[in-house]
Amino acid sequence: MNVIEKPVSINAIKKLNYTGSYCGMRYMLEKKDGRMAAHTYPEPFNYEKTPEEKIVTREFPFSEEGYAQAIEWLNEQYAQRKELWDSVKGKLLP
Repeated sequence: MNVIEKPVSINAIKKLNYTGSYCGMRYMLEKKDGRMAAHTYPEPFNYEKTPEEKIVTREFPFSEEGYAQAIEWLNEQYAQRKELWDSVKGKLLP
């Protein structure tokens, strides 16, 4: 079961980074050096405020196929690291 679907057109990601969250897992898709970078990181912080060691990144081709692979990877990250996401879900900022 996919918890994250393609949220926006790939053309939107050409112009702006796309961020989202699902049950404790935050994620970002961005165009970086002609490729699509997908990042996951735990709540409660945004990407810029999350310590680098807590961000997991993988790059894909910047294409419709690469976009589909990035979404599949985000769903795999949610399933594989569900214990982490559950432990941070709903926590307030310190």
